[in-house]
Amino acid sequence: MTRMLKAGVGCLALALASLGAAPVAAQELAPFLSIDTAPAGAQVTAGERFDGTEFSNTRPAAEGAVGSIPVFFADDQYGCEWTTAINSGISRWIGLVQRNGAVPDGLLESPCALFQNKIVAATAAGADALILINLAPGHEVGTAAGTIPAMMIDQAAGNRLRASLVPGNPQAVRATLGMFDVDTGLPEGVNAPTAVTSIAADVSGSAVAVSGQATFRGENPVMIAPDAAGDGPVSPDVADDTGVDLLGATIHQPDPNTPELVFEFQVAGLPASGSLPEVIRYGFPFTAGTANFQVQAKFSNLVSTTLTDDPQGHAEHAAGTSFQLRGNCGTIQDLVNNCPHIGWLSGEFDVGRAVVRARLPIGSSLAPTVVPGAVIDRNTASFSGNVVASYQAVVSTDDTQDAALWEEGTTYRVPTRTVSMGIVPAGAPAQFTAAGTANADGSISGSLSTAGLGAGSYDVWVRACFGTNCGTGRTTVTL
Repeated sequence: MTRMLKAGVGCLALALASLGAAPVAAQELAPFLSIDTAPAGAQVTAGERFDGTEFSNTRPAAEGAVGSIPVFFADDQYGCEWTTAINSGISRWIGLVQRNGAVPDGLLESPCALFQNKIVAATAAGADALILINLAPGHEVGTAAGTIPAMMIDQAAGNRLRASLVPGNPQAVRATLGMFDVDTGLPEGVNAPTAVTSIAADVSGSAVAVSGQATFRGENPVMIAPDAAGDGPVSPDVADDTGVDLLGATIHQPDPNTPELVFEFQVAGLPASGSLPEVIRYGFPFTAGTANFQVQAKFSNLVSTTLTDDPQGHAEHAAGTSFQLRGNCGTIQDLVNNCPHIGWLSGEFDVGRAVVRARLPIGSSLAPTVVPGAVIDRNTASFSGNVVASYQAVVSTDDTQDAALWEEGTTYRVPTRTVSMGIVPAGAPAQFTAAGTANADGSISGSLSTAGLGAGSYDVWVRACFGTNCGTGRTTVTL
């Protein structure tokens, strides 16, 4: 099963190369199962995470997280029988099974005793992932060949998860299987906070000279236009299967050393492979400076969605996934939204995480007003400023789309490295009253006035940020 459908573009690669983009550092990853929702009084809680060990050596979780989706326990407990999950009508789910133990005479308790049998049966039943409860503490290594990710978790943790499932209400417990960075303990793709790693403060006359070092880390997705689940143009199950039930739209720069913004359409579910040509379309309209744009993602691009446009390279992007930047948005005869083609972008349909993702280079000729520090706002010249996922045949309408409302006044600023500082009596709450300087090598500096402060002990606070990702530190001085 293909979990991520990618589309590359030469103009983006060239733009990033010309800007000296640095590659993202490799992560050392380990699997985890996180609880996303749980009912009140359950033995597991939302936000809880269980570490584990993968045993699918064909489809590892590193190829894409699975979730957030319901969890079903096998009807026969060992993983041969999944009648309840199949009859639920839910298309995407995680299977939970008990590991087998031996009985007298060397026999096993179930035909699904072997890891291989468990993963084959779960795959045949339609599971998107498989979780195995160990018979003892820990999660030792086991292997099986399977086209879904599979993981073993600790006995106590697994039994608590099993006890938390609610018969007749499979949506009560939803979980995500993925990978986390062993250095930070955070899920793959989630950035650790920016850190102020050292501060020096030298008192001289009526000022304090501040210097130090910070590790600036990338932003996590910033929600721009949230949307409720289940409000797509068709029933929730169909919307999940076709990718038109929006849960929200985000923007962020995930790596401070790679000059690109990532626009994400978060949806309730995505089909496992490309849909029919021209059926599904995503639009993320925005303004930057005086220019308006729209990021567009489609499963295919056999027919252009703008009536006045025949973009160069159209044929190369017709049959596969297609990501475009459009601009100069308006309408034709007040009927059809029109944003002519500007350039091709890279992106992917990340089925495991249920995210459609497009990447826009910062400071490139494609969008010269998208630069560090620029404010991104609603583009009311296209879709009334809303982010949309829609069914379409050349054009889409209100009846065929799910729109995530971009509230007036909600803006996003393209990240820059910033530093702010303050001085307060020792033990007092932090204040940040003066701007400092942040350099590309992580060094920080600035000056604080001590005019009017009496003799005594003072805390010097420093806050370093890359966009919305901030960290603080302090040191103490004596005046």
